[in-house]
Amino acid sequence: MMKRRLMLLAASMMLFMPVLPVTANAASKQLLYQFDGAISDFDQNRIVWKATGNKVLWLYDRTNKSEAKVYDAAGTDAVVSQAKLTADGVLYTFTDQKSRKAVTAYWKDGEARRLADASFTAIKGNYALFADRVVDIATGQTRPFGPSNTDVSPDGAIVYSTISDLYGQLPDGTSTKLASRSPSLVSQWYQANLGLYQPVTDGTNIVFRELMLIDNYRYLKWVTRLIGPDGKRTTLAINPWPATSVDYDVNNGWIAYTKYEKDNDRWILYDRSPEGVEKPIFEATWWTSTQLPLSIDKMWPDGSVTYTYNRHTYIYFKQSDKSEEVTGVSSQFQYREHVFGGPNETQYRYGVWYRLAGGSLFESRV
Repeated sequence: MMKRRLMLLAASMMLFMPVLPVTANAASKQLLYQFDGAISDFDQNRIVWKATGNKVLWLYDRTNKSEAKVYDAAGTDAVVSQAKLTADGVLYTFTDQKSRKAVTAYWKDGEARRLADASFTAIKGNYALFADRVVDIATGQTRPFGPSNTDVSPDGAIVYSTISDLYGQLPDGTSTKLASRSPSLVSQWYQANLGLYQPVTDGTNIVFRELMLIDNYRYLKWVTRLIGPDGKRTTLAINPWPATSVDYDVNNGWIAYTKYEKDNDRWILYDRSPEGVEKPIFEATWWTSTQLPLSIDKMWPDGSVTYTYNRHTYIYFKQSDKSEEVTGVSSQFQYREHVFGGPNETQYRYGVWYRLAGGSLFESRV
């Protein structure tokens, strides 16, 4: 008998309604599910959760209310440290508390397969990212993955920079040079290496930045650049310094980035649509000559942005065109896009905002 407690508090049809963005007001939450443990991940049809004590991992089916045991560490020193849903199964890491050794496995249809003797750092599509490699979850194929200046798109393509050049690598290993650093008579400036840094990609766009000298070598600038799906290159921003280590992000064709506007002496956070429409969503009111306390935490697939300014965290909700402070609870907010079939093989997509707190999953409303 499965030792778990589950409380379903919403009728099944409620899960298929389009949901408006949320405020941080607790009154806007409606409890949907509650488990005796902690929810690790969820999607339109499934919830993966760890029982209290992190010894047992369960997969709950939201459509038929069935449940399957994914992993059981009872009687061992291991605990489940993390778990994420994939398209067809569950990727999870268990760690031996004495040896501190981590193992990542993939579970599908009742069978588990060991993927790596390490903890994964992220999932992109059907690919698992580790500190030094990317693994195709379905086939187990492994490719080297740099610890910095590298990113992976959901289709498994890798983008990476070598200071001098930017490359794209397909899942079959084929590499193509995408960009090179701007011509310069020098390669360093006050021990800073001029060149290309920190590419990110969502499979549609590639955004990276270049440290370069401009105005006849008078000024050192960080230039944020975009390579679009058509290969067109666009300069998004020319900044006197990077706002933080994270001052741009991409997701589903949307781009968030910070830009210093010299004429007005101000820093602006922009939200750029897949069609190239740019909207300022936040203006910094304080900074120093070398530091801007503004960072982009996450670009969401509907165009919403989570950002932090001066130790306060906000979410700009694209659907309602407004920002709400979520300091201290920002990690609880989760966006999911649900897809439903319609007549004549059409598809309907609904964007849903949730709040996730321990073993409780809430539907969020304005």
